[in-house]
Amino acid sequence: MLHLDNQMGSIKIGKSGDVTLWTDHPLSVYAKADKTIIEGAVYFDLEKDIQLRKELREERARLIAKMRELKKEGASTQKSPGRERQEFHCDDLVITNVDLDQE
Repeated sequence: MLHLDNQMGSIKIGKSGDVTLWTDHPLSVYAKADKTIIEGAVYFDLEKDIQLRKELREERARLIAKMRELKKEGASTQKSPGRERQEFHCDDLVITNVDLDQE
C-alpha cells in the first residue's frame, strides 16, 4: 500500500537498509549486536566498543593512580559534592539511570 516493496525486504544496491548483525540468533539470550549500520554508516561495532571500553578503563585507572599519588605527597583533597537526588513523576518523559540502593 505504501509502494515501498522495491526499497525493502532484502539487502541489495538501491534498497533502504538499516541492518544489525548479531553474534547469534537475534532471539537468543546469548546474542549480542555485532554491528549496526544505518543508511550506510556504521553506528555500532562490537570490536570498536570493546577497544573503547578498554581505553576508558586504562584512563580511569591512570587518573585514580595520579590522584592517589598526589594525596600521598600531601596535596589538598576535597570531598565529592555527590549527586543531587532527582524526583520523578509518572508523566516525566526523561528516563535516566536511578540508583535504587540510595533509598
